[in-house]
Amino acid sequence: MSKITHGIYHFLKTGEFHPSIRSRARLKKELEKLGEDLRQNIPDLNVQKEILLNESLFCIGVLWLARLYIGKVGIFKEEELKKGVLDLQPYLGKQMISFLNTVRQNLLALGLESKEADKVLAPYEIAEEEKEV
Repeated sequence: MSKITHGIYHFLKTGEFHPSIRSRARLKKELEKLGEDLRQNIPDLNVQKEILLNESLFCIGVLWLARLYIGKVGIFKEEELKKGVLDLQPYLGKQMISFLNTVRQNLLALGLESKEADKVLAPYEIAEEEKEV
C-alpha cells in the first residue's frame, strides 16, 4: 500500500499540485477559474489587489489540499486515536487557521462581501468527486 500524501509541502515549495494528487488537473483548473471569477468581481483591480488575489489563491490551494486529505485520513492522528488521544493531524494546526484567516481578510480587503468569501472557501464538490474516483 502506498503512502497517502496531502501534497501541501510540495505545493508550498513549487506552487504546483503534487503528481500523486489524482484530481490535480481539476484542482488547477478550478483554482484558475476561481481566479478569473474573482478578478471580474473585484472592484478597481490594480497591482496591489492583484498581489493580494494571487496570495489568496495560493492559500486556497493549500486549504483545498488539506480538505481533500481530511476526507481520506480524517482529522485525528490514527495512532493517537487508538490510545484515546484526540491529536489533530499536523497540517490542521495553527498554520491552517492562519491560511484560512489570511484568505478571508484578503478577500474582504479586495472588496468582496463576507458571504461571497465564505462561498470561495467551500470546495466540497471537488472533495466529493475525489471520493468517487
